[in-house]
Order: sequence, then C-alpha cells, then structure tokens
Amino acid sequence: YIGLLYSGRTFDDDTNHVVAADANLRLFGKHSLGMNTLFSFTDNDPSGRKNGMAASLLYQYSQKSLGLFGMLEFMEKDFRMDTAFFQRSGITKFTGYIGPQFYPKSPKLSWIKRFNPFVYGYYLHDHQTGGNDLFFFPALRFFFSRNANLRFDYRFIRENWADRDFWQRELMVSGSARPSRWLNMNGQVRYGKRLYYAAENPFLGNRFCLNLSASIQPNARLTQDFDYTWQRFKRKEDGFMVYDLNLILSRTTYQFNRNLFLRALIQYDSYNRRLLSDALISFTLIPGTVLHLGYGSLHQKRVWNEELQEWREIPDSGHYYQSTQSLFFKASYLYRF
Repeated sequence: YIGLLYSGRTFDDDTNHVVAADANLRLFGKHSLGMNTLFSFTDNDPSGRKNGMAASLLYQYSQKSLGLFGMLEFMEKDFRMDTAFFQRSGITKFTGYIGPQFYPKSPKLSWIKRFNPFVYGYYLHDHQTGGNDLFFFPALRFFFSRNANLRFDYRFIRENWADRDFWQRELMVSGSARPSRWLNMNGQVRYGKRLYYAAENPFLGNRFCLNLSASIQPNARLTQDFDYTWQRFKRKEDGFMVYDLNLILSRTTYQFNRNLFLRALIQYDSYNRRLLSDALISFTLIPGTVLHLGYGSLHQKRVWNEELQEWREIPDSGHYYQSTQSLFFKASYLYRF
C-alpha cells in the first residue's frame, strides 16, 4: 500500500507543517519492506524558517520458527513535528533483531510451550555532537503454561554523554505469571554497571533495581493492585551510596456498576520521604458526560526548626506531617450536534 499524511499546528507566530508519504511492499513469502519520508516546515519569530527531513527503511521477515528485522532511520536536526513524540533529532540509527523460536515436543517438556533465544541491538550516530551510541544484548525467553514467561538479558552499552564515552553492562531477569484467574504477578531484577546522568561530572556506578507487582481481582467488581520498587546506586570509584530508595504503591478500585466506581491510592516514596493518599469517586453517564469527586493528601517527613521558624528536611530524623490536602469536584458534559 501507499499512504499520504499531513499534520499541522499553528499557535500565535509559531507554525509547524509536516507532509509525509509511506509505503509497504510484500516482496515474497514472509518478506516485507516498509519505507517512509517526512518533510517539516517550521516558522517561528525568534528562529526564522527551518525545514527538515526524516526517513526510515524497514525490512521484516516473520514466520513461526524465525523472526528478524532491520531498520535504518535518518533525521535531520531541524526536523520538527509538534503532533508527534521523538526523543532526539539529527541522528542516523540502525536497529536489528534476529530470533528463532523453538517448540519442544517432548512430553517431559510439555510445561515449556515455547523457547525464544534472540539478539537485539542498535547503533546510533549523533550528527550534532559527533558521538556514537551502541546498545546490544543477547537474550533467552521462555513461555510456559498458565501464561507464565521468564526472560534473561545481558546488555552491553556504549553511551556518549557530556562528550565522553561510557561503557556499561547490565544483567536483567524478568518474568510474569497468572497462576489463577484472580491473580496476576510480575517481577524484574536488574544489576550492573550503569551511568549516573549528572549535568557536570557524570560517573559510573553499580546499580541494583528490583520491581515486584501483583494484581488481585477476587470478583468482577474489586481490583487490588500492588507495586514495589527498590533501587540503589553506588559510585564505582569509592562505593559511595548515591541513592537508596523504596517506592510502594497500592491502588484499590471498586466498580459498583457500569457507571460508578471508587478508587483509593496510597503511595510511599522513601527517597523524597513522602506519603501520598488519594480517593476518587467517578460517575459516567455516557462517554464524555462525567462527574468526579476526589480528595488528596500529602504527608512529608520534616523537622520544625524553632530558631528559623521553618520546616526542615533532615535525613533520618523527623516525623510525617500533613503538608497538603485538597478536595476537588469536576463535571463535564458532552453535547453532539
């Protein structure tokens, strides 16, 4: 197929227009080729008129036993598209993936539904800084019965940051399972040498990340979600603890009927020493016609300084005091004509 696209945005003296064309060709069998080209025309008062181009070429091959793709992307530094999101411009990037899939037939391995070793990576050149980034990892992915899966990655990274190249590596293990209709569990562990993105003097350190989550739905009306994250980062040179944080989130939702639900949320942040609690009741008559009533409260761990007559945040001291609370009501009505 062949497609055309136009996107435009005008605000005051700032205008941005983009025209694009894309095509997808099925070559033969399971092979396909996709391509697109975009041209942007931007005019704003301080910077004047700037035009830019972006293009990509994608090759894919997909069948039950093997999947692979390669994608080449190019984007000029003056390319701009206000109605889209992209992280950076002025780059050339190649991304590749190859992954065979195996389906064990032995009765002894009937609990393994599928086994997928694969390799993924990209190489990026930044035309503005002259830096080159490399991201590459081999991985093993297992799919089991009861919608369970387990994945192992070992990541190699070379990242250009603040005019320096930083070599990093990281081991990641992740998995999920649904042992019953009412319980869904996910987990991920990461450990390795990673970069601390300081504006001045960035450095490498050992980072450990743990994330656990669970969703419990004992019946059609009640859903309880839990999420726990633990992260710590130690500077490699001297072992200094840069940060050690715990994030705990609890979200409870009760659906009274198709129109009315109640949600309660509690979130604890040990790094910023904050405890957030929210409650919301919402009534939807039809999509777009909604009533919201909510309450929010924020507690912070602080110490009162009598001499300065102000609240201070001092590590390992103080108590949690309510610093903010709010009550809000919102109504919206959808009228079609």
